[in-house]
Amino acid sequence: MSKIVNALTLLCLSGITTFATAGVVSPAGGSGSQPAVAAVRDDMPDTTLYYPKSWPQQSVPVMLWANGGCRDNGLRYARFLKEVASHGYFVIAAGPAREERPTFLEEARAKANAKHEPEARSTPVGSADKTTVEQIINSLNLAEGFAADKNDEFYQRFDPSKVVVMGHSCGGLQALEVATDARLDGVILFNSGVINEPLKVQSTALRVQKSMLEKVHTPIAYVNGGPDDVAYFNALDDFNRLEHVPVFFAENGVGHGGTFGVPDGGSYSKVAIAWLDWLLKGDESAKQWFAGEDCVLCIDMDWQVQRKHL
Repeated sequence: MSKIVNALTLLCLSGITTFATAGVVSPAGGSGSQPAVAAVRDDMPDTTLYYPKSWPQQSVPVMLWANGGCRDNGLRYARFLKEVASHGYFVIAAGPAREERPTFLEEARAKANAKHEPEARSTPVGSADKTTVEQIINSLNLAEGFAADKNDEFYQRFDPSKVVVMGHSCGGLQALEVATDARLDGVILFNSGVINEPLKVQSTALRVQKSMLEKVHTPIAYVNGGPDDVAYFNALDDFNRLEHVPVFFAENGVGHGGTFGVPDGGSYSKVAIAWLDWLLKGDESAKQWFAGEDCVLCIDMDWQVQRKHL
């Protein structure tokens, strides 16, 4: 969708109270048992939500998401996030619902059709469309209120006491800063790591320093694209520094873009869902993706794995 669909405001028939209703901006998707939609609320205009189209009886855990490039587009990772949500999660993605990112195949076809046109440049970090850590934390604060409000359609639909944060590239740095919040239960940095060289550009999106690793209080995973990934050595340095929490490092040679451009998020979504299922649902089979002598990713020839305290 190229435009935000405004959420509806309805009157509560039992009184004068008004409450926001989420307006769906993207059709249901994902391979899980509960196909998920993307939606927006008029009281959360800078956030895009993903959740099962038909809610399960039991409240679902929460995942916070920060975009690559710290971009202000909550639909940029729609396929990946709907895949996660379809497995029973409420996903809060930074940024309003602007435009869905095409798959790798769609991008290739578009480039082939427009090979004589100049290639569009992505907006640089620090530009006007960036997101902030405060924006992500505030979205969790608001969501806590929705889940507790008996007049809200999200009342008891999700459990804001069970939260993991994830992010890609620049968004991974935001996720790391968010993960220092005491409410968080875990974190994954995709194709990301604290930048080793001092930053010349001041940006709230990139204010994370190596000292912040000491504030991480949950299990943390680094999912990386291998030595050709621009964030590889930053992530590896983070892994070598972390000693006080369980830490998992996996690389699969796909480069900095990961598998987000594959339908349903490819192998990255599988890793994300297993991490969530382990930390937030206590699923022992999901834990085996990361822990144990013959962990699932340890014996997968597509992955190279390092671990501590797991």
